Amino acid sequence: MKAAGGIDNYKLANNVMAAGVTKIGTSSGHIIMDQLNQVLDNQKVDPNQKTGPRLI
Repeated sequence: MKAAGGIDNYKLANNVMAAGVTKIGTSSGHIIMDQLNQVLDNQKVDPNQKTGPRLI
């Protein structure tokens, strides 16, 4: 299953993957990956960020 449209942050991407999605169509891949890296580094992230890393 593929999700597309509005998937623009790690929290949402993670939620749809937990629901069974295996592919995500997005132009925000760099933002999602930046947020994932922050999560893996145990840092809090703003799940609503639209550009670049924004720590909270």
